[in-house]
Amino acid sequence: PLLWASRAVGRPARSVRAMAQLSAARPRERGRRRHLVAAGCAVAVLLGASSRGFAAGRGDLSAGPPSATGAVAEQGRRGWLLQAVGLLSSVQPASAEEIAEDDDIADFFCSRCCARDWCHCDDLTCNCHAALKSKGYKVPLDAASAQRAAGTSAWAEKLGWRDATIPGWKPAADEQLQVKDSLFEGAGKGLFAASVLPKGTVLPPYQGASLKFAEVQQRLRTSEMRYMWCPRTSSTRIKNMSTAELREGPLAEQQSYCVDSAQAASPVANPGRFVNSASQLDQCKDANLEICEIGDVMYYRTTREVTAGSELVTNYGTAYWKGFSGCPAFSSD
Repeated sequence: PLLWASRAVGRPARSVRAMAQLSAARPRERGRRRHLVAAGCAVAVLLGASSRGFAAGRGDLSAGPPSATGAVAEQGRRGWLLQAVGLLSSVQPASAEEIAEDDDIADFFCSRCCARDWCHCDDLTCNCHAALKSKGYKVPLDAASAQRAAGTSAWAEKLGWRDATIPGWKPAADEQLQVKDSLFEGAGKGLFAASVLPKGTVLPPYQGASLKFAEVQQRLRTSEMRYMWCPRTSSTRIKNMSTAELREGPLAEQQSYCVDSAQAASPVANPGRFVNSASQLDQCKDANLEICEIGDVMYYRTTREVTAGSELVTNYGTAYWKGFSGCPAFSSD
C-alpha cells in the first residue's frame, strides 16, 4: 500500500533546488552570471582535482599554474580559490522561483544533476525525464505518452523501462523478485529479493489504473486510497484544490496520472504493489528501498545491496501510519 502524497520518501536533505541556491545563485545581470559560472567551475576544479589525475600531459592543477612550484604553487592555488570565492560571494542568491524560471541555470544544473542521480534530482525544479532525454539518453516513456499508446489500464506495458540508458539505471529482472508472506506481522504478502540486488537496482514501475482528478477525490481519506500513488506535480495540485474543484472543477475530468494499484495484483507484472513499509522505528533498519519518480511514473530503487532472501522494505513517510511519523530520512549516498 502507498500513500498518494509520500513521494518525498528517501530523498536526501540537499535537493537540487538547495544545491542551485547555494552553488549557483542567480546573478541579476547576464554579465555577472558568467562570473558566477566561472567562479563555480574554478572552485570545483580546485577542490576536486587530484595531482595524479591531471599530471599526465595536462599540468598539475592541484599545484596551481603549471609554471609554479613549491610555495609559489600553493600561494597561486590559494589565490585562485580566493578569487573564485570572492566572485561567488558577490552574487545575490536566487530564490527557487528564479532558478526555476531561468532556463540557462535550470538546464545547466538539471542536466548534470539528473545524469548524476535521476531519482534525487527529479523534483519541481528539475524534470529529469526531459533533461535526460534532451541530452540523448534513452528514457522510459512518460505516463502521458504511455497512456496515449495503450490506454489508462495497460499503459505500463509501453514504458520500455528496461531499455533505458540513464546513468546508473539498473533494471531488475523478473526472476530476481519473489512475492511471499511478509516477515512483518499482520502485513500479508511482501516482496523479496530472490537473488542479490545491487545498490541502485530499479524495480518494475508501480502500476494500476490511471485516475482522473475526480476519481482521486473519491478515494481521498477513505480505505480506497490504500494502494494509490500520485506524481509530485499532481499531489501539489490536489493539495491546493478544494473538494468541489476536484469533483467538478476544470481539471476534474483530466488525467492526474495518479495510480490505483488495488486491482493490479499480479506478483509478476506489478511486484511493487507488495512492497511493505516500516511501521515503527525499530523496523526502519530494514528499509532498503526508496521511492523514485521519472516521467510521472513511480519506481522503487534499492538504497543498498540487498541479499537474496531479504524482504524489500520502504518508508511511506510522515502521513501514512497513525502514531508513527515515518523513518528518519535516509538516502542512497
